Amino acid sequence: MEFSLSTDLLKVIAWLPPIFVVAVLAHRFFLEHRQRKATRRAENMVRMSNCILLSDITALAKSNSPLFADAIALYCAQLEQGRNPDD
Repeated sequence: MEFSLSTDLLKVIAWLPPIFVVAVLAHRFFLEHRQRKATRRAENMVRMSNCILLSDITALAKSNSPLFADAIALYCAQLEQGRNPDD
């Protein structure tokens, strides 16, 4: 019994690993872009002293932002004023 693959099938099999690698890299860059965008948004909220959410503080913590402490202070000040930013 002889087993043979067509040339077209071999081409498809040969292209699968590079396509998989490109897809994984694209997904990773997309996630990094979303993280940078969330960090920029949170930093802008802190700079403008706008209402800051816990998700913004989390984004700043993940990125080791120098504005992390300011964000916590701003959040605490908003809570003391009776404004719950997460509502």
